[in-house]
Amino acid sequence: ALGMVVGMLPGAAFVLGTGFLGGYTTFSTAMIDTVALWRDGERRASALYAGGMLLAGLAAAALGLSLGHAL
Repeated sequence: ALGMVVGMLPGAAFVLGTGFLGGYTTFSTAMIDTVALWRDGERRASALYAGGMLLAGLAAAALGLSLGHAL
């Protein structure tokens, strides 16, 4: 969603991205889950989860930017 806002409304990206979309972020939840897996001894699962979240986030941002520019 943030990628679409930046692509469609670059001048309003700071206000909309931080003020509106920032309230719906799941980053902190993902990091808590990653740390919990690590502490439970699930080191490989923790690393895969963190890496997967990074790749999925980058892919979603790229898709959002592409869609935002296309509109």
